[in-house]
Amino acid sequence: MKKYFLYFIIANSLYSCKVLNKKDNVYKTPYSTTEIGSIGLSKSTFFKDEFITHSIPLLEEKIRVNVTFTSLKSKHFSLFGKKSKINQTTKTPSQDTDSIESNPQIVKISLLDISGFLKEIQSPYNENVLSYLENIEKAKLVSSILLYVSHEDLIKLKTADSFYLVNNQTSKYSLVLFKEGKKTDFVNLNPNKIIGYDLSTFCWAENKKGDWYLAEILDDSQSCKGKTYNKVKKKDTNRLFKI
Repeated sequence: MKKYFLYFIIANSLYSCKVLNKKDNVYKTPYSTTEIGSIGLSKSTFFKDEFITHSIPLLEEKIRVNVTFTSLKSKHFSLFGKKSKINQTTKTPSQDTDSIESNPQIVKISLLDISGFLKEIQSPYNENVLSYLENIEKAKLVSSILLYVSHEDLIKLKTADSFYLVNNQTSKYSLVLFKEGKKTDFVNLNPNKIIGYDLSTFCWAENKKGDWYLAEILDDSQSCKGKTYNKVKKKDTNRLFKI
């Protein structure tokens, strides 16, 4: 299993950094604790979308994310309404004393450094995560979230020019903020303030030695292209035996 992480360099040549974006009105409402970077299974019914987290990869290197801001709109209130039915502590920004009163805003956080995130997953300390992805074809990644933050945290975010996802404790991520290359602050990501999430899927590729590695992350609506596949193809042992 450890050999997979050696091939992340090849993945870099196939896939450059990009933002996995989706319109706010197609985000799913979290019916359980759902955090960016989580890996697990998505279960959708007519009444709700549910994401069952299996693991959250350990990050020894910080991963860059994209952060954007949008004013609170009517379409966001439907997400708040669904979330409040699940979690009675969830309030809209206008109800929350910690949020901005005059101009409530929603924060969108999306993975940006895809190759770096793939490298982390394929490192020895995430061997269990890689094994899970290898065996569970339908596994998904929470690649983007919508949330509202306190007035204080919003000011921190708006004064920064780059943002990185880091481990602040086991199975818990925070945002580290930078301004002109210097660390300025951090923001904890409160799951109770996450009102929407988006999913992505993984694509595998095979190197010349026949070893498989994670090569790409795509929006959940897309399919693997070229010489990448949505699952690891098992070797034909009967054919090898004949050879």
